[in-house]
Amino acid sequence: DIDGTGVTFTPIAFYGSLDGSVTPTFDGNNKTISNLSIAQASEAVGLFGRVSYATIKDLKIDTADIQNAAKDGYNTSGTGIVAGNLEHATVSNIVLSNIVIAGGDGSGRSYVGGLAGRVSNTTLSDIVVTGTSSIIHQGNWSGNAGIVGYLDHSTLSNSSSSAYVFGGGNNGGLVGLMSTGSVIDSSSSSGNVKAFYVDAGGLVGNQEGGSILNSHATGDITQLNAWGGGFGGLVGASLGADALIDNSYATGSVSSVGDRDYAGGLAGAYAGTITNSYASGAVTGSSGGVGGLVGINTGSIDGSYATGQVSATQNAGGLVGINDTTGVVIASRTDGLATVTATGDYSGGLVGVNLGSVTASSVASTVVVNGVNFVGGLVGVNGSFTAATASLTDSLSAAAVNATG
Repeated sequence: DIDGTGVTFTPIAFYGSLDGSVTPTFDGNNKTISNLSIAQASEAVGLFGRVSYATIKDLKIDTADIQNAAKDGYNTSGTGIVAGNLEHATVSNIVLSNIVIAGGDGSGRSYVGGLAGRVSNTTLSDIVVTGTSSIIHQGNWSGNAGIVGYLDHSTLSNSSSSAYVFGGGNNGGLVGLMSTGSVIDSSSSSGNVKAFYVDAGGLVGNQEGGSILNSHATGDITQLNAWGGGFGGLVGASLGADALIDNSYATGSVSSVGDRDYAGGLAGAYAGTITNSYASGAVTGSSGGVGGLVGINTGSIDGSYATGQVSATQNAGGLVGINDTTGVVIASRTDGLATVTATGDYSGGLVGVNLGSVTASSVASTVVVNGVNFVGGLVGVNGSFTAATASLTDSLSAAAVNATG
């Protein structure tokens, strides 16, 4: 074991050969590094600054504090306890306890994660962040998370984080920003996530693409300023049509404050595919689109359900706030003791505003729907002048409906 008390550590570069012929291994032998302290303004800050074509395994770090004061000019900076940047690497069996990471607050693009800031073409497995841990970074363009700030064409499996995350944008309990080609499997987060600006999710802040499989989040999601974006119990936002959530769930509450925001128990705004998943947390928002499962859906939802309370000024749905013109809902439902309430118009037991397609879906008799005008047990309004082709087929509702308009 190593005790770093009283020592300010300088990050180590750890490289193999670019052709893969030399791949060094750092084997922690299940030993513990304690009281690690690093303070720098750099593009890569961690125990290892940059790691490329190498393996790190079997390491414990207890009580660590890293400060990366990089501001403007550091447009690809990465900060993490183990590494600032990981490229073409393998990392496994790492336990991080009682860690604190703070990033710069400038306008440069940077990534902050409990394990690593930026991760590309890398395999991560059996990573645990636990104890009293926090990730704080208020930069405008960033990715902040309990384990990885930016997961790029990489895999994260069998991992968990309980860290508290507070950042400017793209904030996730596990991963801040996730690219196409990445996979998160059998992983979880229990820490609360707060966003100063945009996009926050219990597991992933912004899912550009890739797959989330067999995973869950239980932390609460809070937006502090009306800025626009997506806020969800599992995923904040996804604009990628190839994004996938399968066999996953979220139980934390979600709260957003802006009329350009989308809030959902599972995902705030989603353009990909959601299958066999559910959300049970309470969702509170304004008028952008607020749903028990998804705030605004432009993708496909199949075989999924929501049971949480939904409250909004308008565009409130027990399952989906706004099902947009490309949105598809199949064999899904609002269940349990959910109450859907809009203080204004457009409130539905299943969907607040349906501009797309809803098929073979339902609302249970235990659900209550409240609103002013355009209030329905199944949908608040079906179609519009610009989306006259909206369809609602083979679906039913037994919800109680209260309209005051």
